[in-house]
Amino acid sequence: TETRHVVRKLPYSVMEYVEGPTLGQLVKDEGPLPVQRAIALMLPVLSAVDAAHDAGVVHRDLKPPNIIVASGGALPDPKVLDFGIAKPGDEESNLTQGETMLGTPEYMAPEQISETKEADARTDQYALGCILYDCLTGRRAFRQKHFVELLQAVSEGDFPAPRDLNDGIPEALEAVVLKAMNVDPESRFPSLQSFGHALLPFAEVDVRARWSLTFAEEDDRSSISDIHDRPTLDGTEKNGEKSRSTAAPPP
Repeated sequence: TETRHVVRKLPYSVMEYVEGPTLGQLVKDEGPLPVQRAIALMLPVLSAVDAAHDAGVVHRDLKPPNIIVASGGALPDPKVLDFGIAKPGDEESNLTQGETMLGTPEYMAPEQISETKEADARTDQYALGCILYDCLTGRRAFRQKHFVELLQAVSEGDFPAPRDLNDGIPEALEAVVLKAMNVDPESRFPSLQSFGHALLPFAEVDVRARWSLTFAEEDDRSSISDIHDRPTLDGTEKNGEKSRSTAAPPP
């Protein structure tokens, strides 16, 4: 008998295998995380989402279950997953209010609830603020049982202040969280760069050193770039470009 094998060329994708708990599971198991640990987890997440924004992509469904904390490294290595409902930043959704709500209400910005097509980088920033809130307090900001009440609370910004739940949170850090979660998109940080920069003072020394260039303000980056670009003794020039990564910069 003659056996024939038919080879079909099918498109496929190869993805990294990541082992570790989700950030949601971590907070559920451990409760409120120490401030420095929470910041160490959030800075690489902000960097990853900021890289997506630079590529013109808005995630639209950021939440603790969509972040896996990879195990095995010396420093936390969280991975942002599930870009299933992501959209290009300059593309309007075909969905209108009343058709379908995309996202998870507890982490959706007010403007995302009222009008899906309004989702932009500031919408992701709001969700990241909610995630940081979870890490610091050990619970979600919005815990309403009824869907309509939940949407109303999100729309009005009706949630307990972080320090009401955990008085170990520095007042200045609480202010950062509340700014990222502001109901008005225009009152949030102008970018995830600025959000990350505001978190740096609360990080451990080694974590701050690792992320200080990634989240440096424009003036700070210019100063660093000027230093790096000065001619060396052998006449060559150092490259002062900012290091970026979608997960973590090189150690």
